[in-house]
Amino acid sequence: MITLDNVSYTYRGGVNALDGVTAEIGPGIQLLVGENGAGKTTLLHVIAGLLKPTVGECLVDGQPIALRRPSDMNRIFLLPDNDMPTSRSVWRMADTIGGFYTGFDRDFLRDALAEFGLDGTERFDRLSLGNRRKSLLAFAMSLGTDTLLLDEPANGLDIAARLVLRTLLMRWTAASPTRTVIVSTHTVTDVESIVDGLILLRRNQLLLSASCEQLLRRLAFVHSAIPVPGALFSMPDAGMFRSIVPAGPEIESDLDPTALFVALNSPSAQTVLNVLNTNESVNTEIINDTLR
Repeated sequence: MITLDNVSYTYRGGVNALDGVTAEIGPGIQLLVGENGAGKTTLLHVIAGLLKPTVGECLVDGQPIALRRPSDMNRIFLLPDNDMPTSRSVWRMADTIGGFYTGFDRDFLRDALAEFGLDGTERFDRLSLGNRRKSLLAFAMSLGTDTLLLDEPANGLDIAARLVLRTLLMRWTAASPTRTVIVSTHTVTDVESIVDGLILLRRNQLLLSASCEQLLRRLAFVHSAIPVPGALFSMPDAGMFRSIVPAGPEIESDLDPTALFVALNSPSAQTVLNVLNTNESVNTEIINDTLR
């Protein structure tokens, strides 16, 4: 469990990257989204213990991660989006760094590399961006940490590799019910079908942190040929309409992170948030008639 208690972070020069972020982030695959400059990368660095909050505290499994105790640091790993390893190859990196992580699994690394079409002996300085990224993703998951933080993990990956990444992430989280992976990405379609929760930042503040189950208790996401009357939010997309409506017993849907992100950055944001935060029942009869 990751606990953020009124976390703010201000860089030198007065840039306020996070402002009063409070949330509890549970196990599973958590999708972190936000516009450019919203504070996503800063938040990942705070959770990883690489940045100490200016105000507030970040706890990982009840421990203040800013203290950077070895017993805590070997249970968390951040893979940034622009990492260029200094090791010759991923196996050389594993020999150097893997021993610092008690959960390091050489078999997982070998198998994950094979699924990406690599064997790990390839030199990093001779790999393309995509293949270097594959090696690092396999390595990050092989460390067996309880918390894994991935910043734009699909950057440079081809279509087949993105499918492999999804499979590996599901396998990684399934290995332990306490594992948490936070995926920060602008290409939400790469992982939206497998996420367990959504974290949404807007202008350095936390707008939403909830599990898919919690969100789908309040909201339903529908695709239709025409706009849905009474929808909380609707947007055109490739000749169809993606709409958000209040959840009801006759509406079955999966979470649509893209629609929710756009809605919460639109004039409809407060309308959607009101439904998420209300304890009152919602009349969905008109909406249900339209969707039948």
